[in-house]
Amino acid sequence: MSFIDRMIDNVRQSIRQVRMNADFPRYEKEQLKAHAAAAERQFSTARIEEDIRTIKEKASQAANGKFGKLLAALHQEGAILQHEIDRIQDTLDIFERDYRGTLDQLYIEKDELFQKKNSLLEENTRLFEEMQLLKQERSEKQESLDDAFHRLEYAKESIDDWYAKSERSTFFFGNAGRELPSHSFFGQSFGDLDGYKDDRGEAVADIGNFKDLIREIKDQQNENWERRQEIKSALDQVFMQINAVKEQIKATKADRSRMFEMKKEGFKPSALKKELSGKLACRADRIERINTLNNQCAAFVRESERQLGIKEREAQVVAMKAQKAVFLAEFDTLAKRDQRRAEHRKMWMG
Repeated sequence: MSFIDRMIDNVRQSIRQVRMNADFPRYEKEQLKAHAAAAERQFSTARIEEDIRTIKEKASQAANGKFGKLLAALHQEGAILQHEIDRIQDTLDIFERDYRGTLDQLYIEKDELFQKKNSLLEENTRLFEEMQLLKQERSEKQESLDDAFHRLEYAKESIDDWYAKSERSTFFFGNAGRELPSHSFFGQSFGDLDGYKDDRGEAVADIGNFKDLIREIKDQQNENWERRQEIKSALDQVFMQINAVKEQIKATKADRSRMFEMKKEGFKPSALKKELSGKLACRADRIERINTLNNQCAAFVRESERQLGIKEREAQVVAMKAQKAVFLAEFDTLAKRDQRRAEHRKMWMG
């Protein structure tokens, strides 16, 4: 082989080495995916876990057949007892309530709410009347502002006319070339000009004052409007509270009437308390029996699962998962990596 051939061969080998190194990460990714798939196939616990689910279902069904009806009956008895306890307790509450104290407090609360309502209504009426006055005052100030603008325009026109006349030719009834006096009853004078300027200054000052007054009125109107909105919301809340208190008074009086009727019918608090004590004892007994049966049921389930071999299967799952972890970890060992690199090189070398 000639020198040039060797050079060409070396270049080809270098290019192939570069391409081979660039391709190795892709190959490594494919091998990792294949390795993970092999782990899933070789160490699959799906069948064993399905057996475990079946065992648990069988044990649960057997326990339900043994304890289910009795537990259901006890729960139903407990619900009936709770309903009776609530009924007796409600009846006792009717006998033991302080109706006079409760009603006195409710009447005080109602009176306070009515006072609050009246105070809010009075303030709302006062604000409404004030709003009417502010509206009228704003209208008057707006008229005065408009008048001030008219006076300003008139003063400006008068000043313009004075200057125009002072510069116009005498042929056109002007005073061009004449010396004007400071004051004159019949002719043009500087006094007239000063008067027009004073009128202009007074109009400008009035415009500023009336604008300030209108702005203050608008601010007060906005403030009053916002306060009236607050009063409206407060009144809505007060009316709701008044209605709620009225309903409480009505319900309290109805309970008091019911108490008098029950006394006539022969109900006695002492007998009700005795009955309640008995029902509570029965409920406590049912709760204890339910807890005992639940414990027995749980123990029965555990024993049934043991007899059906759940412990062995759970141990198999743990062992296979451990083996799978070891198998997966082997992929990252140096020996396996060198082996894959050698196989990848052989594939490229063909």
